[in-house]
Amino acid sequence: MTNNKISVAEALKKIESGQSLEGFSIDFDHIKVEALHVMKLSKGGGTCT
Repeated sequence: MTNNKISVAEALKKIESGQSLEGFSIDFDHIKVEALHVMKLSKGGGTCT
């Protein structure tokens, strides 16, 4: 497991700019996330926590 935690907003910015989320852990604590965002994040290669 990685220690590189980033927020959902940071992860979405990386995906939209074409960057990979490999090596990052996305912190979903207490955040309401739309299904479309979850699909984008899962395709980006990050680990969702």
